[in-house]
Amino acid sequence: MDEELKKRHERAAGDRFMAAYNRRHRTRFTFREQREAPDLAYATRKGRLLGVEVVTAYYNEQDARVRWGRARGQHGGGWGGFNPDEALAEFINRVLADKCSKSYDFPAPCVLVIDARPPLTDEDEIKQSILPAVEVPAVVPYRAIYLGVDLPVSLAHPSAHEGQYRMWRLYPSRGRRAQFRVPSSQFREGKDA
Repeated sequence: MDEELKKRHERAAGDRFMAAYNRRHRTRFTFREQREAPDLAYATRKGRLLGVEVVTAYYNEQDARVRWGRARGQHGGGWGGFNPDEALAEFINRVLADKCSKSYDFPAPCVLVIDARPPLTDEDEIKQSILPAVEVPAVVPYRAIYLGVDLPVSLAHPSAHEGQYRMWRLYPSRGRRAQFRVPSSQFREGKDA
């Protein structure tokens, strides 16, 4: 994969996520730098850091090849026969298992953002099929894990959010205490956290 294209994609996904994160948590993180691991670093004016690791979810490997081929100006290929919701959930679970087996040398907590643009999956299907099928590993090296989705425009199942970016927190879930490899005391959410 073209490294410059990958970096632009990671930055765009991180910025989309951070705009939604800042609105939800009333924080003011802004882009600081692109790195090797985690992919991005954001900071507040007070100097608080947050690392953001970005991974993109696809329906399957063929979907990934088709989309990246198109991004590079190549044409051809299709998705083939499969259950899109099931395939997306399986892909997300594989990504979670892989990413949660890693650790990061970063002086602040990190979040994992699973970026998705599923053209065949709408908001209701995410809530009813994808989210219940997600399996977060027992030990997680992230402060939090989010699924960020650019919702498709759907004629069959229109919603108030179609064509918009939405995010769902996958970890920690409500009522579940986080097991961090990075001490949680290094990160506080607040007005300017």
